[in-house]
Amino acid sequence: RPPPHRRTAAPSPPPSPAPAPEASSPDAAREEKEEDATVVETKGDDDDVVDAAPGYAARADTWCWEWEIRRAASGDVAVGFATPGYDNTAPLGAADGSWCYRSSGSVARPGEARPAPGFGAGDVIGVEVTLKGNGTGSVRFYKNDQEVAAGDLPASRLRRGVRPACHVGGAGDAVAWRGEKRREKCLRTYAPDRPDGAASYEGGFGRTGARHGERGVLRYRHCSGFWVGPWVRDKRHGIHLWIERCPEGRAESPCCDGSEVAAPVLFREGVKVRALEDDDAAAALEAYFASKKAPPDPASGGERSAASASDRDDDADAEEDDDDEAEASDAGAPPPWTLRVVYRDGATARAGVEIDASRVVGRVGAGEEVAATRRAVTADGVPRYKVRLPDGGGVVGWISERLRGGARDAVCVVCREVVRGRPLRYRVVRAGGAMVRATPSLDGAEVGLAPAWTELDVAERVRLPGGTTRLKVVAPARWAGWASEKEHIV
Repeated sequence: RPPPHRRTAAPSPPPSPAPAPEASSPDAAREEKEEDATVVETKGDDDDVVDAAPGYAARADTWCWEWEIRRAASGDVAVGFATPGYDNTAPLGAADGSWCYRSSGSVARPGEARPAPGFGAGDVIGVEVTLKGNGTGSVRFYKNDQEVAAGDLPASRLRRGVRPACHVGGAGDAVAWRGEKRREKCLRTYAPDRPDGAASYEGGFGRTGARHGERGVLRYRHCSGFWVGPWVRDKRHGIHLWIERCPEGRAESPCCDGSEVAAPVLFREGVKVRALEDDDAAAALEAYFASKKAPPDPASGGERSAASASDRDDDADAEEDDDDEAEASDAGAPPPWTLRVVYRDGATARAGVEIDASRVVGRVGAGEEVAATRRAVTADGVPRYKVRLPDGGGVVGWISERLRGGARDAVCVVCREVVRGRPLRYRVVRAGGAMVRATPSLDGAEVGLAPAWTELDVAERVRLPGGTTRLKVVAPARWAGWASEKEHIV
C-alpha cells in the first residue's frame, strides 16, 4: 500500500493529492487506503478543472506514478490506471475504464493490445497520464525511465478523473508502489515516434510526477542542439537556452564560451514568447557556463548518462533472445514448471503468447507431460506457458492453461512448480495448526504440527494424483518438510 500522501504548501490553486493506487487481482487481496480517497477542491479557470469522483485526480495536469516490480513469477503482473466505474474484479486492461502495461509484453485496453517490451523483477515501471480541461488526455508508459508506449485517451470517462491501479496474478508476485515521480534529477528517454521529436529529458520532477525544476535539459533526435531551462508542471516556463556547438573561430562572448553557443528564449507556460538579447538573459547565460566549469556533484555519481541510457536495448526480440540464453544456462536446473495436458483434444502450441496473432507450431497430446520455462498472460487474460514439444524435434511453442471460451475448461495442470529466487511466503491459518510431513506423500513420516499463524517459506509446489497440492517448506528449519495447500489450513 502507498504511504499517506504528504500535503505540502503550494501556490493557489492547490493541486489535488495524487490518487491512491487501486489493486485488481483474481487471486490476491485488494487493499485501499480510505484516508487517501479525499479530493482537494480546485479553484481556478474552468479549463484547469476536471469534475473528478472522490479518490481520483481532480486537476488537469500531468501525473506520473511509478511501481517497482519485486517479483513477477506468475507472468501476469500489470500496472496502469483506472477511471471511476471500473470493475476491479476483472483483469486490468480487459474491462472498460482501464489501461495497463503487462509484464508479458503488451500494453492493453479493452479490445486492443499492442506489443511492448516485457518486464520483470527489478524493473521500475512509470505511468504518465496527462489530463486536459476538455476531458481528453494521453498516456505514456515507461520501463526504467525509457518510454515504451504512448496513446491518446478517450474523453468518455476522463472528466471524472483517474487513479493508479495494479494487477497481480498469483501468490508470490510482489509490486511496490513508489508514488509520484518526485526525484530532484533523473534521465528519461522517449520513444522514437514521439511527435515533437524529443529524445530525452534530464532534470527534476514535481509533486505530480511532471517535469518540474530549475534546470531541465531537453534533447532531440537527429539534432545536436538542446534546450536548458526551468520547467513548471511539465511546461517550459522562463528563460531557456538553446545550446549548440560553437562554430570554429568564434570569439568568446557572454553567449559563447568557445565550445558552445547559447541563444536565450523566453517561454511562458510552454509557449514561446520571444527571443531575448544577451543582456536580458545575462544571469541565465552566466549560470549555465559556470555550471559547466563546476566539479561534478558526488551525490549524482549514480545517475545514468544520455549515452548509457540510449545504449540500453529494450527491443522485444532482444529480450526474447536473452530469455532463451538464460534457459540454456539453467539447463542443469529443474524447470520452473512441469505441466500435464488434461484436455481431451490435447493442447495447441503456437509461436507466440497472443493466440490469434501466432501461427501453430505443433500439438501436445492429452496425458503428456512437458517442462515449461516461461509463463505469460494474453490480452484476454489466458495464462500461457512456453514449452519444448515432446516430439524430439526441439520445437518450442506456447500452450494455454485453459480455454478462452465456453466453460473455460482446463487445458493443462501444473504438476510441479520450482520457485526461483526468493521463496513464496505462506501462513498457517488453521487454529489447530498444519501437519508437516517429511515427504510429499500424505502418508509420509510426521514432522509435527506447525502452530497457527506460523509463516512458512515455500520453495516448491507439487500436485499429487488426487489433486492435492503439497508445499515444500524450507523455513523455519523446525518445520522443514511438506504441508498441504488448502485455504483453511495454509
